[in-house]
Amino acid sequence: MSTYQSIHFLEGRYCENEDFKSKGLPEPHIRSQNLICRKGNWEWHVNITFRGTMIREDSIEGFIAAQKKRKVRREQLTQFIKSIDFSSLRFVDDTVTALTIAASDTLLCPDWSLVPYNISNLSADNAYRAFCGQLYCEIREDPGKIIYPPLPELSKKSKVLPLSCIKIERDIDAAVSLVHIEQEDRLCVFKSIDRPLYQPRDSEVVLTEWAHLSRMSPCLSIARLVATITSGNPYHTGKQEDRNRVFRGFLLEYYVTGSLEAVLEEKSIQLAPEKWLPQIARGLSCLHKNQITHLDLKPSNIVIDTQGNARLIDISGLATSYDWLAPDMQTQLDPSISPWDLRVLNDVWAFGKVVSEFLTTCSGKILDCLHEVVRMTMKDDPSERATLCDVIVKLEELSVSLASVPP
Repeated sequence: MSTYQSIHFLEGRYCENEDFKSKGLPEPHIRSQNLICRKGNWEWHVNITFRGTMIREDSIEGFIAAQKKRKVRREQLTQFIKSIDFSSLRFVDDTVTALTIAASDTLLCPDWSLVPYNISNLSADNAYRAFCGQLYCEIREDPGKIIYPPLPELSKKSKVLPLSCIKIERDIDAAVSLVHIEQEDRLCVFKSIDRPLYQPRDSEVVLTEWAHLSRMSPCLSIARLVATITSGNPYHTGKQEDRNRVFRGFLLEYYVTGSLEAVLEEKSIQLAPEKWLPQIARGLSCLHKNQITHLDLKPSNIVIDTQGNARLIDISGLATSYDWLAPDMQTQLDPSISPWDLRVLNDVWAFGKVVSEFLTTCSGKILDCLHEVVRMTMKDDPSERATLCDVIVKLEELSVSLASVPP
C-alpha cells in the first residue's frame, strides 16, 4: 500500500501531444496528468507522463476505436495512476516532480526503474494491462513546470491581494477569468500565470504586462490595473512560510461592454469610431513614450469601458498574432526583439488595420477620413508610414469637423 494518504488529480491538467492529429495518427504518443500526493501536512506536486502508444498491428477494431477517444485515454491513465504503489518512489521537495513512464522496448535511458503497480486494479479493457512487468520510470524535477516568480518589489505601488480572496465566476480565455473579490463585492478580470498548455515564456509575458500596467495606470486609454495577486509557493512541500510569497497574476478592471471585436460583431452598442480611434491612437502613443510597443494590437485587445471609452489590453509587448503583424514583421522569428523603430511602425500598421474594420460601418466625412488614415498607416514600406502624431492630428481634425456640424 502507498504511504501517501491521498492523491488529488488536478482538474484540467490532463494533456496530450496534439500534433498526432495533423500527422494522421490514431492516438498521441505522450499523455500526462498533474496531481498532488499528500501525507499529513506534506504534499508533493507530480506530473506523470506516459510515453508510448497502445495500438498495435494486431489490435482489434473495438480496442482501436476506444483508443481514438480522448475521454477513454484520460480515464485509463487515471485508473493506471491509481494502481501505482507510490511508497517506493521518492518525489522531489518544493517543486514539481516529473515521473516519466515508458515501456521497456522504448526506454529513453537504460537505468530507469520498474514501475510498481498492481495490475489487478485495472479494468479488463484498460490498455495498460498489456504492459505488465514492462513499464519503467524516471524521476526528476519537472523542467516544464509552471514558474511562479517571487513577488516583485514594484507591487508595493499597487494593491496586493491573496489568491484565496478571489472566486472564479467563469473562464474568458485559457488564462483569463472573470472573478469576484469577496471582501469588496466586485467583479474583476484575473490574468493568471496558470494555464493548461503552459510554456516557460508565459510567466515572463504575464509579469511583463503587469509591470507595464503598473507604469501606465495614469493613461486613460490603457486598461486599469486593480491589484497584484499572490500566494505562498504552491509547490512547497512542508509548512508554508508567509515570506515565500510568489506572483500568481493580476486583476484588471472589468469592462462589461466587452472587446471592440465583440462590439463590431454584435453591434451591441452604437459604434463611435470618431471617438474610439483617437483614444486608441493616444493609448499607443502613451506606450511608445514609455518605451513600450504593443505588437498585438487588434480588436480583441481593445475594450470599451462603461463610459464608452476605448482602452488597450494585453500590453506585454511580447505576444503577437501573425495576421495582425505588418508584412515586414511577419518574417521575424521573434518580433519583440526587432529594432525599436520597426516595432513602433508595426503598431502604426496594426492601428491602420483596426481602422479598416470600421470602413463598412460609416459614411461621409468619417469614411473619407478613415480611408485616408488607412492609406497613411498601412504602407508595405515601413519608412513610408505616417507617425502616430500625424494620425492623431488627422483624427482630431475629424472630431472638430463633426462637432461644428449643427445637430
